Amino acid sequence: MRIIVILFFLVSFNSPGVAQGQVQPDPQTQQNLTALRKSVSHSLESGSISYEMDYRIAAISSPDQFIDSANGSCKYLGKKCWYSIGGMEVFQDSSLTVVVFEEDQLIYLTRPNSMQSGFNAVSLLDSLLKGNQQVICTKQTEHGLEQYKVVFSQPVLYKELSFLVDKKGRMISSRQIVNQSLMSGGVQATGISGDWVVLDIRFKNWKSSSSGDPVFSLTHYLQKNADGWLASDRLAAYTVFIAHSSL
Repeated sequence: MRIIVILFFLVSFNSPGVAQGQVQPDPQTQQNLTALRKSVSHSLESGSISYEMDYRIAAISSPDQFIDSANGSCKYLGKKCWYSIGGMEVFQDSSLTVVVFEEDQLIYLTRPNSMQSGFNAVSLLDSLLKGNQQVICTKQTEHGLEQYKVVFSQPVLYKELSFLVDKKGRMISSRQIVNQSLMSGGVQATGISGDWVVLDIRFKNWKSSSSGDPVFSLTHYLQKNADGWLASDRLAAYTVFIAHSSL
């Protein structure tokens, strides 16, 4: 599970990688990417949504033989976002991003950027639409479900992405071939060799978020006094690491 958590954290906090120069997608790819972005953002930008996720990781040579797995949850409320996976919990609003590592008893505090979200498909698609990566995007519709496949001509962090979306714009599943370099710190998954790994994500239990949920309150994680940022009472044993100079 720790490998999944590290991979998820790094994929969420890194840009998709920019190829040299900008190449606008061909008209069909542009149309498909636009349709995919519209479909995905329909749910995420509703202002109040939550869902659960199942993550599985596999070697590219055996994509259906999963060697690690984890469960996660994601909630949106207006401009606030919360998600958790394994022993990691993240809260973000318009000015702060808080990452709680349970195993290390560490709270990582920084400023948000556009790529930080529970599932960053919208930010990634925005980057692709701007021509920051040369891709081909195809679309198939079957039984009311839309199947999109994005193939990168010059892979950096991503090699191939697929998305299955229902009529309401809710993500059902996503399979991503990502670079194993994202698993930094010398962490290597047993049974995986080469540069690429398969990350399989299943989405479920879509519903509305509650405004009274404590996960959307900064005081659930931190408190601030004259000495600076401190952990909240429930996380009193945790160390706070400030990762941005403006904080």
